[in-house]
Amino acid sequence: MTETTTPKPLRADARRNREALICAATRTFAEQGVDGSLEEVARRAGVGVGTLYRHFPTRDALLTELLSASFDRLRELSREGLEADDPAQALAEYLRQMAFHSRTFRGVPSSVKLALAESDNPLAASCTATHAGWAELLERAQDAGVVRRDAEPGDVLRLVYGIAWATDNAGDDTALVDRMLGLVLDGLRPAG
Repeated sequence: MTETTTPKPLRADARRNREALICAATRTFAEQGVDGSLEEVARRAGVGVGTLYRHFPTRDALLTELLSASFDRLRELSREGLEADDPAQALAEYLRQMAFHSRTFRGVPSSVKLALAESDNPLAASCTATHAGWAELLERAQDAGVVRRDAEPGDVLRLVYGIAWATDNAGDDTALVDRMLGLVLDGLRPAG
């Protein structure tokens, strides 16, 4: 019988360093892609590279942590959208956040993509739950009559991923993302 051990809680300074690394990595990868400089991540977090590697021994470990946190935020946004008064606005905000999520994680390594495909991997379960929340949000908008019935969740996400890819070199030009997303949202409205 194998015994599982609960990880020891982090000291306050280690917890602050870890949180600073996650924030710095999110900013760095949003600007430079997932191949962004880990030295830059450590510099922005105000820690040494050794501290980064103590918390995240590999780039994949850091990316897995960031993806998991991003999926958590998207799931929370879909839950909020299900309770929102305006299903169309909730859908638009979710898709906008999904576009920025996709831009941040462009170029995710194959090893992390494989983890997303493994059914027993916690990251895969998080991704699946995120997509289920999105599908429910889309269905609510369809039931409210603000989105076409023939819009499939996967197809809409592919359009959003396309926007993320097309605006990859746009930097912080959120207006471009919003304009392109507006075209998609217009196309999702029922005819008439």
